[in-house]
Amino acid sequence: MPNSSFTGSSYDSMIREIVIIKLSALGDVLRTTALLKPLRQKYPDARITWIAAHEALPLLHGNPFIQRIIPCEQAAEAQRSGLSCDLLISMDEDPTACDLASGLRPSRLVGAYRGPDQRLTYTPASAPWFGMGCLNRDPDGGLQHANHLKRENRKTYVQLWMEILELDHASYPVGCEPILVLSPEEREWAAKFLTRSGLGADTPIIGLNPGAGSRWSAKQLPPESAARFIRLLKERIGAPILLFGGADEAQRNRRILELAQGDAVDAGTAHPLRAFAALLGCCRVLVTTDSLALHIGTALRRYIVALFGPTSPTEIELYGRGFHVMPKCSCRCFYERRCRFIVSCLDELDYEWCADRIDEILRGADQLLIASSLPVGLSDRIAA
Repeated sequence: MPNSSFTGSSYDSMIREIVIIKLSALGDVLRTTALLKPLRQKYPDARITWIAAHEALPLLHGNPFIQRIIPCEQAAEAQRSGLSCDLLISMDEDPTACDLASGLRPSRLVGAYRGPDQRLTYTPASAPWFGMGCLNRDPDGGLQHANHLKRENRKTYVQLWMEILELDHASYPVGCEPILVLSPEEREWAAKFLTRSGLGADTPIIGLNPGAGSRWSAKQLPPESAARFIRLLKERIGAPILLFGGADEAQRNRRILELAQGDAVDAGTAHPLRAFAALLGCCRVLVTTDSLALHIGTALRRYIVALFGPTSPTEIELYGRGFHVMPKCSCRCFYERRCRFIVSCLDELDYEWCADRIDEILRGADQLLIASSLPVGLSDRIAA
């Protein structure tokens, strides 16, 4: 097994090249950028290289803490060309990432790799994260036990990885936010899009992202629930609502807009990734499922109302700018990609409670925002 130990300040001073392998999914790539500043603080003289899937590259462009970005398709060539690595952080549990990690032969490895027996595995230090995933090999439960650990976990993704990497987390979450740098041109494009859509530059917009991609349909708001929520927001608050979605959600969004009867503005579903992000950044409040939009909104310092069903809200840090909202009863399809029931747990969210919180945010009642590390269930009536 590759050396995965840390040996204190003398070892820290020898770190000159750090390679992060985090290929996908897009939301996970973006939330991982929260580790970059703490890494720089621990290893101030190191160069950070990030290997990512092609579709994730736009999320990393312009990041001041990354010195080199390598598409995973070019990683093998970079290795042959002498890509060196004092510390390799391998954060994906899929074969491509694990093969890359094993092939780079770093001085220190933390995370997932392919072992001598050709099985995918992970270094002991990274067990707090990978032990809750597909690589869990517990003889008493395997993936079922891993999902139980996820349900019981009370630490965020960033907290877990900061502890795994022995980064300074005494002041967490200060200085540990995800990073997405938009250009002035991208922000200007978004402003012009809003103007063409009849929305003024100073208009307090509510963004609604009810989808989560086709891969995780269980995390999506049912179209009927999304439309009811839109009508409620329009009636209760009156602020314009911008409906977001990805390319594979065009049909769903058309259905939502039809059911909402003109109470929402279509943001479109065919924008390039950074244009999508720029539009999200124009929203005063973003209501979203556990999806890429959530992580973009967090990185752009938007207020977030995060709607959770089959995934863990405790993994997601909102940095004091929002609320986690869950159904009254625990999801019976926890970490299953598709819901097995006619009525989704997301149908059971208290949308009126959400509307009240959004109204408070838009009115400037920031003091009512709770510490976002504490999830909010329907039994927790914060306004009471």
